[in-house]
Amino acid sequence: MITDFRRYEFKYILHRSQAEALRAELQNHLPADPHSGISGYWINSLYYDSEDLEFFWAKIDGLSFRRKLRLRSYESADPQAHSVKESQPLLAVEIKQRLGQVVEKRRVFLNSPHAFQLCSGQKVPTPDAKGESIANEVLHLVQEKGLNPTCWVRYHRHALVGTEENPDLRITFDTELSCSTASLNANQIPHQTSYFLPADYCILEVKVTHTMPLWVQAILQRHRCQLQGISKYCTSIAQQKDLSVLEISLPPNTQHSNSTAQAS
Repeated sequence: MITDFRRYEFKYILHRSQAEALRAELQNHLPADPHSGISGYWINSLYYDSEDLEFFWAKIDGLSFRRKLRLRSYESADPQAHSVKESQPLLAVEIKQRLGQVVEKRRVFLNSPHAFQLCSGQKVPTPDAKGESIANEVLHLVQEKGLNPTCWVRYHRHALVGTEENPDLRITFDTELSCSTASLNANQIPHQTSYFLPADYCILEVKVTHTMPLWVQAILQRHRCQLQGISKYCTSIAQQKDLSVLEISLPPNTQHSNSTAQAS
């Protein structure tokens, strides 16, 4: 289980029909993530920030160095399959850090009570020395910045992974992109979330350790994918707090909706 890695992440916003056509072509070259399968899986992330939203404004202000703290869980979208939660019953406490174009992640997997305790500034037992080092970093960050739960972000993911020729490649399609600033102190996701992008949009992410393969670049160009530096957390906060500080370019011919998503 990888707990520490560095990579580049390239993000795109696609209309659902555009994303489906792209995924169909990429599936001819790349296998699905073992956890993804046919139905994909759900990701629930609880983001932490300071009272003055320091992490949010670092993105808005375009700072080269910025961080996020989040607590993440996974669940299967296929009720007949073994859930991701069953195969990985722990919560991931993650520090996501960006310096220029390089993204670093450090995470420790803990049981639910310990994960929430750590993110509230309490020292907890960890599985090994590496986990302890990351937990200490989380503890310092929470205490230094006065971090508190700020926003739930929830979405459905289909993931493709690289082959032997491109073992570091990972491509994800995230849909049903929703958020909530309710129930932030509860050890459960909220029952209702609001879309922070219209329901017929998808966020595509291409993740590589070094450079994006030329054949992937060619496919993205053929499907008219336009690179866009979107943050799910920051877009959610802007939507929830009605802040007009983000410029997001959406593909045309889509009706915008303020509909509500039900957490499944």
